[in-house]
Amino acid sequence: MTCSKKSASATPGSISRRGASRALVIEALVLDYYGTLVHEDDAVISRTCVGIAAMAKTAVSPSEVASRWRTLFVAECQGTGDAFVSQRQAAQRSLARVLDDLGSQEQANGFIEAQVEFWRAPALFPETKAFLEEIDVPTCLLSNIDRCDLEVSLDHHGLSFDHVVTSDDVRAYKPAPEMFRTALAVLGVSPDRALHVGDSLSADIAGANAVDLPVVWLNRVGRERPASVRLLAEIGSLQHLPELLAGRNEQ
Repeated sequence: MTCSKKSASATPGSISRRGASRALVIEALVLDYYGTLVHEDDAVISRTCVGIAAMAKTAVSPSEVASRWRTLFVAECQGTGDAFVSQRQAAQRSLARVLDDLGSQEQANGFIEAQVEFWRAPALFPETKAFLEEIDVPTCLLSNIDRCDLEVSLDHHGLSFDHVVTSDDVRAYKPAPEMFRTALAVLGVSPDRALHVGDSLSADIAGANAVDLPVVWLNRVGRERPASVRLLAEIGSLQHLPELLAGRNEQ
């Protein structure tokens, strides 16, 4: 949520490489799902926050509702092991607290149903299927969404991967290092022989950096790049990843 000083960013549809070029043979890919292969639930969340703000007994803006909900949601997702809660539970509990704080008699479940419905049938990004058809190395999908909802989504789009690892399996959420280590373990590779691709600075990039897993940041909208992150490259579209991988594997 915080930004460091301004630095160059790749424009959508381009590739920006960071650091000196070095030989890197990619034997496996770790891929994020929501925000990378399919759309995030931003529009659903926005509509929910607009509706809640309109019904609140006290004056509050949709952005204030969204900020409060996100803060509480992130807090719910900090538990690991026995303290772990599912994504559905985290969303429901955090929104219930927002509604209670606003003095609303509305139930959180009704709002969360729309969010879950989206998780189970999100729209693919236009280049996703063509990109997946070009991948010729073992791939692990790594997602924070509950396994039951992710599996419905994959069936909906007819997608399959060599491995799928979710927070349900690990009992922790990205950027927890355990998520990335589990993905590497099922792929049977060391961090220096794999590559992670994701869109979230806080979940994907931070988590991959923590385990020294080379990472490509998918920055579709030209967000500012924090100086502190370590990236193999930054791309504006998945269609440029095969080009990047080919260049690296030939070094």
